[in-house]
Amino acid sequence: MKANWRKIEPLLEGRGLAVGPAEREKLEQYAELLLHWNRRINLTGARDMETLFSRHLLDSLMLELLPRPSPDATCVDLGAGGGLPGIVQAIMHPGSHITGVEKVAKKITFLGHAAHTLGLDNYHPLRIDAREMAGLREWRGRTDIVMARAFAGLDELLRLAGPLLRPGGELWAMKGLRLDEEQAGIDPAALELFGPGAEVHPYSTAAGPGEEIGACVAVYRRNDYAAAGS
Repeated sequence: MKANWRKIEPLLEGRGLAVGPAEREKLEQYAELLLHWNRRINLTGARDMETLFSRHLLDSLMLELLPRPSPDATCVDLGAGGGLPGIVQAIMHPGSHITGVEKVAKKITFLGHAAHTLGLDNYHPLRIDAREMAGLREWRGRTDIVMARAFAGLDELLRLAGPLLRPGGELWAMKGLRLDEEQAGIDPAALELFGPGAEVHPYSTAAGPGEEIGACVAVYRRNDYAAAGS
């Protein structure tokens, strides 16, 4: 495990990010669980610990670059999959409340097992289609942060996140280098509940020795004046 941390530490330190000993231990436990279950069900494209660290864990840790509205922020991870980035965020922010939204039963089973094994009382998997959830009145205007990694296009994410977010809440859309193309294709109606434009936080992840891949988080903030029930 130490070798894997050494490979990603330069990118973390270059961004001023630090992961404490307790968080490292839980992230290592999570990585072992994820790869073990990945042999039976498809949770991640990573098939070895080096790839999991250098691409997926590092990618999820880059959300630490973003300011959070409060230590006890209520978050929803759309298309939770194997828990990236939701479980990583639950480990890094124990005061937060994170719901992992996933419609595949096998993945929900893993997420529940991982949260129990890691003692993450602040992480709760929910088996539901994100598109159905966005239409439920009980979820409207309740969420501080909606995050999504490798789930849906930007236009659809805005439509799904808008009803879930409280006024002033944020969509954190983790995207690659084709963000400009996705933004150009957004229907203006999808931005109805959001302020103009997005804050874009670029970063790099290490795909392998000496190799980096550019990525970013696009942050869209819901209008402060929007009615929470809309």
